[in-house]
Amino acid sequence: MSTDKAQAMAPAISVVVLSYDRVHLLERTLTTCLRPETSDGVPFEIVVVDNHPDRLAEGLIARLAATTDVPLTYLGDPRRNVSIVRNIGIHAARGRYVAFIDDDEAPDPHWLSELYACLERTGADAAFGPKHPVFESGTAPTWDPQGWRYTLDYQEPADAPIHLFGRLRKKGKGLGSGNAAFRVATCFNTAEPFSVAFGDGNGEDTHLLFRLALSGKRFVWCPSAMVR
Repeated sequence: MSTDKAQAMAPAISVVVLSYDRVHLLERTLTTCLRPETSDGVPFEIVVVDNHPDRLAEGLIARLAATTDVPLTYLGDPRRNVSIVRNIGIHAARGRYVAFIDDDEAPDPHWLSELYACLERTGADAAFGPKHPVFESGTAPTWDPQGWRYTLDYQEPADAPIHLFGRLRKKGKGLGSGNAAFRVATCFNTAEPFSVAFGDGNGEDTHLLFRLALSGKRFVWCPSAMVR
């Protein structure tokens, strides 16, 4: 497919990635997202929002954009507030769904197509997948031999509903926007989906999820959409 055709095709889902100073890890994230088996033919785009004043990721994005037909957009904002850059990514996204993946995460095969299929199948407003750690030493630390501190896995069946009140935290683990996909029309239909009041001290994810839950939005678990 030519770049012109890829640009003309409206993406079904937009992947938004935030970056500050982990460009070496961001490259791993993006190159695995761009592998064909990650999306399985689902039309998608990637929007990278760089939060570093020196625009550290700009060169990487330009290099990768020259090697792929997947639309790859680079944006930057130096203000140190995660909600600001999340909102910038959302407003730039063209897909009817937005998926977030952190810049230190790499998706398993079929990650994006599984999130997309889950939302299409269930009609839910948001879907969440598990996050498992990879340790540089090859093994978890002795003080946490199972790697529990770094793992988020509810071990629920596919499409299981997540009832936020009483289930936001399961065994001490809270949901967030990392490895999650949202329906834009129902979740991001305001000027400021993530409140900037929380963006410089964390808590913006929890605030958004509670606000969505209070308005009756449905969340589901997608165990096949794994990141590491």
